[in-house]
Amino acid sequence: MNKKIPYPLFLSLITLFFFSSCQGKVKTPEPDGLTIIDTPQGIIAPLATQSWAFETDDGLQIGLNSNCQDRSDFGDITEDIPANGAVVNWPFILRWDYDFISAGDNYPNWENVCVPTSFTIYLSPGPDYNNSTSYTFTPTTADNLNTSLSFSSSPSSPLQANTSYRWIVVGHYQGIDIDQDQISLFQDESVWKKIGAIRQMRGIFQTGPLCDPATIGLVDLITPQDQSVIDPDSTVFRWNMPNCSSMAYHLEINTSPQFPEGNNIGWHITTEDFLVTPGLLDPCVIYYWRVKAGLHSITYHQNNEDWSSISQPRSFIISDPSCPNASAAATDTPEPTDLPIQLPTNTPTVTPTPPPDQGSVKVHLWKDDFPYGWPQGKLEQNISGVVVYLKKGGCGSPGLKPSQATTDGNGNAYFSNVSFGTYCVSTNISHCSADGTYTVHPPGYPVEISVSSTSQLTVNIGFRLCIK
Repeated sequence: MNKKIPYPLFLSLITLFFFSSCQGKVKTPEPDGLTIIDTPQGIIAPLATQSWAFETDDGLQIGLNSNCQDRSDFGDITEDIPANGAVVNWPFILRWDYDFISAGDNYPNWENVCVPTSFTIYLSPGPDYNNSTSYTFTPTTADNLNTSLSFSSSPSSPLQANTSYRWIVVGHYQGIDIDQDQISLFQDESVWKKIGAIRQMRGIFQTGPLCDPATIGLVDLITPQDQSVIDPDSTVFRWNMPNCSSMAYHLEINTSPQFPEGNNIGWHITTEDFLVTPGLLDPCVIYYWRVKAGLHSITYHQNNEDWSSISQPRSFIISDPSCPNASAAATDTPEPTDLPIQLPTNTPTVTPTPPPDQGSVKVHLWKDDFPYGWPQGKLEQNISGVVVYLKKGGCGSPGLKPSQATTDGNGNAYFSNVSFGTYCVSTNISHCSADGTYTVHPPGYPVEISVSSTSQLTVNIGFRLCIK
């Protein structure tokens, strides 16, 4: 026996079906700044019957906890990819992690954890990072990495080409903002500086195109300008490539515009700006700086020194009350050329023999894995990019301000024309810091040495991983 559907009910069902079919795709409002791209994890209108915000890739329901009262109930957001100066081409993915520290060593029970249900992504272009654009993103899923949830999104419009960007993600949950205070840090150079193996802020990348080795130009130095007098607390160096981006840079500082070996202070960098630690450079001394650019990884250039482009040197001096009328002389250097760099013809190509009362010191640093101690094992790596200090006088005496050199790709730092006497050798590697660097071997570090011969004295120092 067939039952007839009452006419009013039938009409209601037809109306509901027609209305639903005409709705089409729900359009989300465009945020300020960039528009939103539709991705597999893009924005959709949540169902009214859902009591959770979204599900993870393994089916966990996020947003069930209704006891999230303030910022202290939430974890932390970490910008993950791209980071540390990577060169990207549009379209690309921005990925960030949400970490929540649970009691003990157990993984968080994500269904009971306070998790942001939407995010705002801020992007600030260099070189000054004095403005930013933003767009909002409401996830429909997240990757469960056990210790964290991973989210990803893409800007729908291309960013400025050949530009350094810093990016920060802010989370939102029913009027509670997570990491909103970090937006004010875009111009704080100290938090973007890499200390040891980590940065306080990680979201740094460059937009392409990547430079072509056949047409790469010279590095343009932005600040400090030539003959600048700079504040001792604002030793920020900025540069860029005119029409493309490089994967690696090497900032060099020297007291001579000819940059003789042995006097260089240098850093391998993946970004187009660098904060030299305040106090590292002497005030009232004329310095020269230049930047090399490379098209390979930092590790490659540390081992091969195969740089593709180098800038013209610029001079600067650090101000101090002891030199109120300080000024930096013009560089007056030859026009730069592509590498390999040839020294001027009137510059000797051999190291002069030191006077009878002077010698030289070579300091070699390596990562001292098991078995511990010298000699260095075949699989134990050299440590490059470390500042080595050579201070006259014993390690327990005040002494003079130390000379310094940076270890090369072979882990070696060199000091020439060292007057006979007692010296203290140390580095800028801390013993056991939060970034988990190294503890030192031998136990007598810093190392006290005696220079009493014109022959080169070699000091071998191994660093062990921190044991927490």
